[in-house]
Amino acid sequence: MALAAFLMLAVPALADERLIKAEVTRQLVENSPWNGSDIEVDDIRITGPDVTKEKFDRVAVRIPRGMTNIGKVTVLTTLMSGDTVVRNVWVTARIKVFQDAVVALNSLKMNGKITKEDVKVMRMETRDTADTLSSLDEAVGMLARRPITAGSVIRKDCVKPQVVVKRGDRVVVSVENERLKVKTFGTAVEDGSRGETISARMSSGREVTGKVTGPGEITVAF
Repeated sequence: MALAAFLMLAVPALADERLIKAEVTRQLVENSPWNGSDIEVDDIRITGPDVTKEKFDRVAVRIPRGMTNIGKVTVLTTLMSGDTVVRNVWVTARIKVFQDAVVALNSLKMNGKITKEDVKVMRMETRDTADTLSSLDEAVGMLARRPITAGSVIRKDCVKPQVVVKRGDRVVVSVENERLKVKTFGTAVEDGSRGETISARMSSGREVTGKVTGPGEITVAF
């Protein structure tokens, strides 16, 4: 395992192991990659011999490079006296991450549309910060990809955008730039959700590509 962030703390000789635990906690919190989140470190355990029997005046903690795992983590901690290594010990801890997350207030059926009454943003413990929805804008108007129980934290893979244009639909195609806007009709070649780019076939047989701006509407920029 690649290691980085070689950090030291001066401590008195015959120091209590609580000082080691406190420094490991501090470094894990300060070097966490979860910006905007609250970090809690508990269940800290020092493996090996009784460190209170060792004489040392410094503690060096090596934080794993690119630390992203939530849950159990192990860090190498070196007890030192001056420039001399007294002993290496492994310290294990459990990391908990709390962040703003979208929580279902009501049970949602598969393919059910999510409304603002169905969800709320709450500070919750999360296991995967990157895949957790954190704002109402990310959830409201989406469809549940699978049943969601009330009280559940909603992840990105639990929702999907609502299809507002279906393949074969007759659509209004707006062709526009800064000075001109022309509306005509075409046929959608593929399904599309709001904000997605899809193709439409014009009456001439030519295909154009545009962004879905609403039900039955596509905008082509030129």
